Amino acid sequence: MSDASAARVAIELVQGLRAAGLPSAIGGAIALGVWSAPRATKDADLNVFVREERFPEVFAALESAGCAGPMGQPWTPTLRGEFLRRAREGEVAVAWRDGFRVDEFLPSIPFYAAAEATVREVNLDGARVPVLSPEALAVFKLLFFRDKDLVDLRRLVALQGPALDAAWVRGHLVGMVGPDDHRVHAWDEIVASRVPPTDGG
Repeated sequence: MSDASAARVAIELVQGLRAAGLPSAIGGAIALGVWSAPRATKDADLNVFVREERFPEVFAALESAGCAGPMGQPWTPTLRGEFLRRAREGEVAVAWRDGFRVDEFLPSIPFYAAAEATVREVNLDGARVPVLSPEALAVFKLLFFRDKDLVDLRRLVALQGPALDAAWVRGHLVGMVGPDDHRVHAWDEIVASRVPPTDGG
């Protein structure tokens, strides 16, 4: 992994969530490093697949696993309320653990069901843990559509090759944004221009 400390935080937290009966998976740059070229990250991204009424359980599990509030602040009723508000409103719910930012992504769109259905178990830093599939990662990155996401997508497509179900990605993206959206066109271009990485890259 590109950052063992961030990976360790993600591994321990996703194990704690699952032990609490909260289905979840590692996402973001750490999951990307499983399926593509690793890149440095100071964040641990977690996708938690529960309904809104269980959001307080997510908070409790993270707190029990040693997470603090934003920038490492002790949790207060106000900070707890802000965490849950962000979760309910489809924003990233933020905590901190061991100096690393922990971003929790909770269901805000129907696609989360498809993402959960395609979660894969992998060996990561000596532990067997759930991570988002490369296809689900691709869909999320297309929705975010930042410059770094496009770089990540090109690398992911090149390294995964035909193992990546590009049609699955396109189908779910079109279902959310329509066939004429610029993100669909960008995905088509990335897939069409796929070039396998060189031995040195």
